[in-house]
Amino acid sequence: MSRGLPKELNHRCRQVFLQCDEFKDYEALIAVFVTDELLPFKSEIRNANNRKQLVEFCLEDLLQKRIKSGKPILEIFLAALKDKYEVGNALHDELAALYKDVHLAFTKREILSKEIQLSYQQLPDVLSFNFLGEELFVGRKRLIRELLSLSNKTRIVAIIGIPGVGKTSLMKQVASQLKLSHVFWYEFHSGLLSLNNILITLAQFIGNQIDDGDNLAFTLKSPELSEEQRIAIIIKHLNHNRYYLFFDSVHLIEKNSNIESFLSILKQKLTQSIIFISSRAKPCFCKPIDEAKKILKVFHLDGLRDVDEIQDFFVRRSIQISSELAREIDKRFGGLPLALELIAVLFKEDFTEEHLLALAEDQVIEQLFDEIYERLTP
Repeated sequence: MSRGLPKELNHRCRQVFLQCDEFKDYEALIAVFVTDELLPFKSEIRNANNRKQLVEFCLEDLLQKRIKSGKPILEIFLAALKDKYEVGNALHDELAALYKDVHLAFTKREILSKEIQLSYQQLPDVLSFNFLGEELFVGRKRLIRELLSLSNKTRIVAIIGIPGVGKTSLMKQVASQLKLSHVFWYEFHSGLLSLNNILITLAQFIGNQIDDGDNLAFTLKSPELSEEQRIAIIIKHLNHNRYYLFFDSVHLIEKNSNIESFLSILKQKLTQSIIFISSRAKPCFCKPIDEAKKILKVFHLDGLRDVDEIQDFFVRRSIQISSELAREIDKRFGGLPLALELIAVLFKEDFTEEHLLALAEDQVIEQLFDEIYERLTP
């Protein structure tokens, strides 16, 4: 949350985030967030010191979340606004004006001086590139085979890499080739870290695999159980079968001792199940002794460095590029998938290959990439 906005507004918006995230109901989140939370603070928002502050505060996280239909949250927001209030209604006009302020914070910020108009309304499609289906996924075949053939001795797999290198995408490719009913996926979000939520979600997942599973989640919610007892119950059930537990964005739990301790306990106590984690750096609960004992495998992820793979990346998006441009991309960006997605967006904005080569020579594309990358690395 931004420090420059009213403390009460920060607090109330955080409450709404927590409330709605638990149910994954982002459409309700938009309706509640705008009508009940933002409107009373309309003047404070409009008088914020800068628009970037407003973006980071209220919509940056929401815009990166997507619902099953795949629509960006901003589109849902506008649709909900039209459905809830009739045009001409005074409240509709106020909300529409407020929406316009927020919308302009994304669409009116020019990133480059060379007429590259990539608005922040488009950026979620760039930043969410790692939620791709198999038809768009390129490379990593040997690594995926290795991840699928790990020995039963391995309890935890850590996939480490910088933002935008494709950690989440890789994990989802691995998960898609496992027994899906035994795949558990949990993604950490900054400011929404709760061990209780992890335990309840795990209990619901396990409950779907066992008889009388509804009682498991009910049992874990009992106030009479200590945290240690609830963890023990979860581990007992996880050791009855081979489950695949995926935890994405683990770097966000740094300094959250409860969650770090829980993952450390899983690493020590699991006998059949296996944990996959993605992180920007190796977590503190992944120790050198774990690698020596072969219960931990660490993979450091790099970009796509093969020119053929880079060309295939664009072919799968119905874009043909020359080997010259592929080599230039490799030279300047090391095949980083985030950079490839950015260039694919520029192609869709009717930039020619010759124009892109010229922009690359002038380091303009690198400036644009730096602008986007900065948003991923707070």
